[in-house]
Amino acid sequence: MLNKKIQAILVCPETKKSVHLASQPLIDELNFRIEREEIKTRGGHKVENKIDGGLLYEDGTWLYPIENGTPIMVINEAIPTNHPPIATADTINVDNTAELLLNAGCGQRPLPGFINVDFEKSSKADVICDLRYLPFKNGVMSKILCNHVLEHLNEDMWRGKAEISEAVLEFSRVLNKNGNVEIEVPSPQGQDAVRGDHFTVYGHLRLIAIFRLYFESVKCAGVGTWVEARGLIRLFNKLSKWDPYWGNAYKFFLSNPKSMTQIVMY
Repeated sequence: MLNKKIQAILVCPETKKSVHLASQPLIDELNFRIEREEIKTRGGHKVENKIDGGLLYEDGTWLYPIENGTPIMVINEAIPTNHPPIATADTINVDNTAELLLNAGCGQRPLPGFINVDFEKSSKADVICDLRYLPFKNGVMSKILCNHVLEHLNEDMWRGKAEISEAVLEFSRVLNKNGNVEIEVPSPQGQDAVRGDHFTVYGHLRLIAIFRLYFESVKCAGVGTWVEARGLIRLFNKLSKWDPYWGNAYKFFLSNPKSMTQIVMY
């Protein structure tokens, strides 16, 4: 069964508009069509497994499937319904006093007390989604953790004069004004920098410049050190806290998200 706390803050990752639980008759109809191999996802892949439930687009034309209680909020995983919405009438309001914590990219290590998200269905996430298209309402998160995930995304590239990170833009959108983000990524000098699944391993100054597009306050510290000289490791471990260059990884602390107007003006 879908967690009510999570359901209250979910939106369509593409339009950011409300989604609604589909009725059981619609789910039964879709599962009948899935059995007959009649349904393909928006991305063009045949749907092979029956679904437990679904969340409908506002206009009812597409449905995000729920599998084993986990909503699959990925744009290309949406299923066509072929008719107007048949949705339940219940509406769940967001509890503005609740502190919501997001673990962005949990893999096999979900954190207790957090809403854990990941792109891989094989993960232990509460919600399957793309970090570049988070399916959450604006300003609902009090804290976001993103530990060694951004380097796996290849969306960071030059676009005109501004270097854009769609994932970090989404962090700034879903974070509330008093919230904070903690991001850890490998440094280019670090032991884990060169890997086949690492696409965007940047220096700390470059990352600070990118993160300042979206947050007023950006702080950085080194984690560990890449220096391996015997007798100097302890010294450089301490030094990296003051000069991140010496860190094996970087830890960023972001707060005071900028408004969408400020970002667009840039």
